Amino acid sequence: QALIQIAGQMDYDFKLLKSVVEVNREQRFNVIRKLESLMGPLAGKTIGIWGLAFKPETDDVRDSPAFEIIAALTEMGAKVKA
Repeated sequence: QALIQIAGQMDYDFKLLKSVVEVNREQRFNVIRKLESLMGPLAGKTIGIWGLAFKPETDDVRDSPAFEIIAALTEMGAKVKA
């Protein structure tokens, strides 16, 4: 994100990097698709989430992918324990 911002300040549209960021972002939701294929509809089911920190061996949760996954699961009606 920082590189994209720097490129923008230099009036450069870094399309390749933006695409990489978007692909990586979509990867977060593969776990939900896998859960649905194994468990069926997730509404009413309780899902445990481990590893809220984005970096191992820390308690830093800034920009953690887990928050988007939790939000998506909650929207689907799943109960989340983290």
